[in-house]
Amino acid sequence: MTDKGIMNINGAIFLVLMNISFSNMFSVVNAFTLEQPIYLREHWNGLYRCDIYFLCKTLAE
Repeated sequence: MTDKGIMNINGAIFLVLMNISFSNMFSVVNAFTLEQPIYLREHWNGLYRCDIYFLCKTLAE
């Protein structure tokens, strides 16, 4: 293995991990944007704080 080969492998691993991370992150962001009207209605009615809503949603899923 040369230095160039190691850098190519590191770059490939980085790209794979970033692709997986962003795919998961965008699915979570999409889920929250779909539920935003529900969250805002319940927040304005005094049912949830933002941190409690996020914690409960994370634990439930």
